[in-house]
Amino acid sequence: MKKERLITLSILVGIAFLLSVIEIVLDIESDFIGLATVMLIVYMFLDKD
Repeated sequence: MKKERLITLSILVGIAFLLSVIEIVLDIESDFIGLATVMLIVYMFLDKD
């Protein structure tokens, strides 16, 4: 994996984590986590080389 891809991946993980924290703090029901997880999985699959 190239360095910039690793950075992008860590940013996506950070965003997903932040969204989960926000959901817990605000006690809201939303699809942010599911969406972020799907995006992360898709990105990882598309980025295999």
